[in-house]
Amino acid sequence: MDKPITKLRISTRLKEILCDLGFTNTSELEAYDFFSLERQFPDCYYFKMIMKELIPLGYLSHPDREPSIYELPISMRIKNALAIKKIFYLSQLSGYSKKQILQFRNLGVKSMAELEAECQKRGICFLPDKK
Repeated sequence: MDKPITKLRISTRLKEILCDLGFTNTSELEAYDFFSLERQFPDCYYFKMIMKELIPLGYLSHPDREPSIYELPISMRIKNALAIKKIFYLSQLSGYSKKQILQFRNLGVKSMAELEAECQKRGICFLPDKK
């Protein structure tokens, strides 16, 4: 059902952001999943807000039905560390090595072990570490 963005039950700030990005109706969001929206608007800093408000309402889809980091049984420390790096799906980690991930702020060896276990459950591999 097509609705004007201004009529959605989302925060006022998100309505302003979507209007600034050029969206006026929900039907305009149908062509996007999270990654395609991010590629279209690479300089937007509000993807966490967009994801947390629009995906549960069904106006923006997960890429390939993959759950977001907020839906996974991982610690809040890991979720926050990944979000700072604009990583909202575990599949995005396949572009990083373990060494690179360990350099993320607030991600240590213990957090890395938890993250690695969750990635292994989902068949996500990291890049090999460079020597």
